[in-house]
Amino acid sequence: AFETPTDLKAYRIFELFSGQAVTVPSDEGGIRAKDLEEVGAKAVYVMPSHQYPSGRIMPIGRRLELLHWAMGEQNGMSLKTITIANSAIAVSRFRPCRPPIRRER
Repeated sequence: AFETPTDLKAYRIFELFSGQAVTVPSDEGGIRAKDLEEVGAKAVYVMPSHQYPSGRIMPIGRRLELLHWAMGEQNGMSLKTITIANSAIAVSRFRPCRPPIRRER
């Protein structure tokens, strides 16, 4: 499942190789685990630190909600983090542009 709006290139790649990809609406905090359950998703593609194309940041509480969903017994998924960097990003210096993500209260 992909949050809407999403990276269309990634969506098309997943659709091409899996034969099935669905989109799930997201709000200002991103995608919700209950929406993933409603569509019967087995996996989700999210960009929590800088959602493309909206640029929003997923709050810690929503990230934890997704982790609980992903680690649920019904899913049996293993989590993997994939980092992709092109040469322009790899040689640039890190310059924080936002304060650290704070836990919701």
